[in-house]
Amino acid sequence: MRKNNALQRVSINSATPSGALLKQFATNALAGTVVLNEPGISIVQLKDGSILEFYGFGSFYAERIFDKGNMIVNFKVNDIQSSVKEFMNDGAALLDGITRPCSTYAYCYLLLNNEMVIGIYQEDTGSDVESAPDA
Repeated sequence: MRKNNALQRVSINSATPSGALLKQFATNALAGTVVLNEPGISIVQLKDGSILEFYGFGSFYAERIFDKGNMIVNFKVNDIQSSVKEFMNDGAALLDGITRPCSTYAYCYLLLNNEMVIGIYQEDTGSDVESAPDA
């Protein structure tokens, strides 16, 4: 089976009227399953496996990620270190570094041309993520 690196995560500022409406749409019209509902963050998984992260009041997210808009598309990559370097070589700015909440997952946000923020993340067995230094 081919490894899928398709879009799988979208981060949304739900502290806005449009973000709150999208959260209702995801759970009602799209029949998404709420897999986490904590103060400040709700995570909804859609039937196709896509994850929608809703950040509301009281949530903890990297500074500046919603400065350029209320929605961030996140892309899965095989090697976060080389992906960050490639983006930065093309002029992107890394916002708040690479975060590693556990040994098998790393993510970061990048500002592209001072216009748009995107996220990238890596999931694996931990050998590459844990030992890789921040860019």
